[in-house]
Amino acid sequence: MGGYLLSIFIQGIGKGLFFPIWILHLSNSKISLFEIGVLGTLLEIVRFTTEVPFVAFADRYGRKILYYFLLFSIC
Repeated sequence: MGGYLLSIFIQGIGKGLFFPIWILHLSNSKISLFEIGVLGTLLEIVRFTTEVPFVAFADRYGRKILYYFLLFSIC
């Protein structure tokens, strides 16, 4: 349980540091706040729709195989 809570904590810290920097980078790249909002919305929709299938795949076949599958499907 402690390892799970630690991983959630580290993930939250990572997101808390990444997203403000991402927004500043996009605004410095001359992207409007509306377009940044649309990109953020699309990111959350993709995360929401892919979370359940990926977790089900990882539960059935293992997390390591899921990581290999995602790595090779991107390349």
